[in-house]
Amino acid sequence: MYRIDQQVFNDNFLSGKDNHFSHKSKNKLYSIFPFTSSTNDKIVNSFDNILGAFLRMIFTLKAPKEINRDSIISKICEEVDCTPQDKVALKTIVKDLYFLDEHTLRCTGFNMFMYTASSKNDQKLSEYLVRAICDSQEVKQALEESQTKNNLLDTLVEDYLPKLEPIDNKVNYITLIPEIKANFTKDLVFLIKDKNADYNDIIALISYYYFFYTSQVIMYLNKFCNGSPDITPIYFCAEWEKTSVTRDCFTRGWKVIDSKLNTMFSHTVLLEMLNQRSDGNRYSYHDIWEEYSHSTDEDQKTIFTQVENLKKQYTTEYIEQDGFTFQAGNYEMGNIDSLIKGFFDDIMLQFESTRRSRANNAYKSSFSSFCKNNFLKRFGRCGNMLVLSEELLVLMTKVAIGDRKQVRLNELFDEFRKRGIYLDKQSQESIVEFYEKLNLIEKKSDSGDAQYVKGIL
Repeated sequence: MYRIDQQVFNDNFLSGKDNHFSHKSKNKLYSIFPFTSSTNDKIVNSFDNILGAFLRMIFTLKAPKEINRDSIISKICEEVDCTPQDKVALKTIVKDLYFLDEHTLRCTGFNMFMYTASSKNDQKLSEYLVRAICDSQEVKQALEESQTKNNLLDTLVEDYLPKLEPIDNKVNYITLIPEIKANFTKDLVFLIKDKNADYNDIIALISYYYFFYTSQVIMYLNKFCNGSPDITPIYFCAEWEKTSVTRDCFTRGWKVIDSKLNTMFSHTVLLEMLNQRSDGNRYSYHDIWEEYSHSTDEDQKTIFTQVENLKKQYTTEYIEQDGFTFQAGNYEMGNIDSLIKGFFDDIMLQFESTRRSRANNAYKSSFSSFCKNNFLKRFGRCGNMLVLSEELLVLMTKVAIGDRKQVRLNELFDEFRKRGIYLDKQSQESIVEFYEKLNLIEKKSDSGDAQYVKGIL
């Protein structure tokens, strides 16, 4: 049964003799996003170096200790029985094939990538990606099955690398949209097993799904109790085509996401407060509404009163109304969705009206900046719009078709929509022209039902 544990709430949000309230919980019980409200955090604009941290998180391993090239080469030479002259040649070969410098490996396989250096942000974002949108056991199995050492040198080098230590799970992120998790796992496993895929393909896939899942969660949260974890249609256009303000890529594209970014921090704070419980069960807005809707009248009253009392405490005891006034009665009695929306409005109001607006802006800035640097293009007066570059289109076509030799064109666009890529008719025509240039279209008539797209090697 859904209940708020007041003692757990007090322990996590209040401190000192005066029970000072802080928006930052001491023990995070409901983790949605990997962002912070600190203005000192570095912005992550690229996932170029994330693969090592991501793979380590799949295997729950810590970052490596310092690699000593000369020590590893010496141990290999001790292991190999050969003449002194051959050992000199062996040292040169190992040095040139497996090392960029005395402390950096040249990555020749997934195992090698796990020894690459990563920033704290790369590690934090990898934890979010693996916990929230990845079936780590399935991916781990695919990685283990794909590991083949081509020769004795591969084996020797890996055997003498420092052992990676296990890491404790720090944050257990909530998976709010299971469909995206299933598709990401499926696409990632496909690329891991595909001998024609390279590591850049995997990095690009991770990058895209980070955008896809995070933006969809933002849409989902803003539906409150009535939201279902379905994919919200968000429209892209081809990077090379012309656009206009009447197109779906303008009216139902980036601007829809951008208009909701400012709500991220408030949703994070509210759901954390609503999940102050000792039993480990965690509730989304929709989960609370589901339980409320199927409860007896007495239990509904208890749930409503608990949330209402917390809302009143927030507006009368925890937050000083300096330069603004909370709106009284901003919810409908007996309507849990209305109550939660009213509570959310209270949180948003104080963030927008006080010095805490800096924290609110900082929270969204990392994701906003990442989107602008990777998936947006400015189109004159249309402003920024989500675009499919040629590289991203080829990658998404590849994973959407998978192991099949070809798929119907209409089916391919359905697969794109499952992956969050919606395209209006004009964008679809531009993409068909692109496929024709690559000789990927097989026509049996001019209708979409009779056109096929070949698999990409």
